[in-house]
Amino acid sequence: MTEYTISFQDFGGRVFSKAQLEAASDKQAISIAHRIYKSGIGQGYEIHCHGRHVHSERLTAPNFGLTFGTTNAA
Repeated sequence: MTEYTISFQDFGGRVFSKAQLEAASDKQAISIAHRIYKSGIGQGYEIHCHGRHVHSERLTAPNFGLTFGTTNAA
């Protein structure tokens, strides 16, 4: 299992909370993060693994649809 960090961001783009999780792969970490993210509490989140950017999701205005960042899933 590998340790990942999820950084949750507010609507100003600032990190307001972080969580650590363990997952067997980047794909599993993305799935877990997506399940725990609550769109009403911020703008989005980023996942990192030992300094490597794995994935990000952000809400966009005005329709608040999710946009997906770069994924380096292994």
